[in-house]
Amino acid sequence: MKLFKLYLSLFLFIFVFFSTGYGNSNQNSKSFISHKSITYSPDGRTLASIDRLGKIKIWDARNGRLIKIIGGGIARYVSLSYSPDSRYLAAVDHRGKIFIWEINSGRLVIAYGGGTAKNLLVAFGKNGKRLATVDDRGRIRIWDAFSGRIFKVFGGGSFKAVSIAFHPSKNELASINTRGRIKIWDLNTGQMVKVFGGGASLSFSIAYSPDGNIIATSDNRGKIKLWDKNNGRLIKIIGGSLSKVLAITFSPDGKVLASIDERGVIKLWNPNTGQLIRVLGGGMFRVVSITFSPDGNIIASLDNRGSVKLWVIQNGRLIRVFR
Repeated sequence: MKLFKLYLSLFLFIFVFFSTGYGNSNQNSKSFISHKSITYSPDGRTLASIDRLGKIKIWDARNGRLIKIIGGGIARYVSLSYSPDSRYLAAVDHRGKIFIWEINSGRLVIAYGGGTAKNLLVAFGKNGKRLATVDDRGRIRIWDAFSGRIFKVFGGGSFKAVSIAFHPSKNELASINTRGRIKIWDLNTGQMVKVFGGGASLSFSIAYSPDGNIIATSDNRGKIKLWDKNNGRLIKIIGGSLSKVLAITFSPDGKVLASIDERGVIKLWNPNTGQLIRVLGGGMFRVVSITFSPDGNIIASLDNRGSVKLWVIQNGRLIRVFR
């Protein structure tokens, strides 16, 4: 009986570990979606993270105190985004349904979406009134965040988006498909205004620089490519290894570009020179998502155990662990 219980416990652990997406890098047969499963609030006061059971935890970013757990029931959340005023948190669950909560009260404001095409990635627009999602068919939808009404649908078909990024100041969105083709969309009209990039490499992630002039992309050959957004010219290639670069993000001042590879190692790069500044993480527990603090001094990481770690950018020192 004891041996049976031991095997049953082991089976349940493995089932939960892989079914929540922490064990498989969120990779499916069609494409990889670069989920944002940890994020700072824009005011820097809180951190939201998704634990290994798919629940959302809200932390005090200063002392690591767990403020509240959001969500419940059968939902397992896969992607997060704060509104620009830090009042609301949007999330997508494993069924592709979108939820928006008020942070202070924990009240669910609205839920919508889901259905045959599952939303896998969610992001608030800069004005806080729009949401963008990417579904498992590579289609991008722009929603009215607080009514659930769809404004625009684009992508899909031969262009299946795997990652999106809002322009820091313009009403514009950049997307990338698995083959590295970058498309820039005017959100006022829903029209594609620019297309560039592409190649044989499998691409995973896209990010704007804080000034909006540079677009960074990552691929399965360990390369990060920096593009001039205005003319589509390839400016620089950073890195290059056997490890896929699954996610990238710029620091708020644009002086550091952070990446995660398939081993869960964080690398900090100087985007101007292409030089590697330092390496963080590694070891038994693989980092699955990262986010910079609004002041750019800290990078927070989430590992496949659900632990949150805070690292000082200047010296790479680990200063706090939330569990």
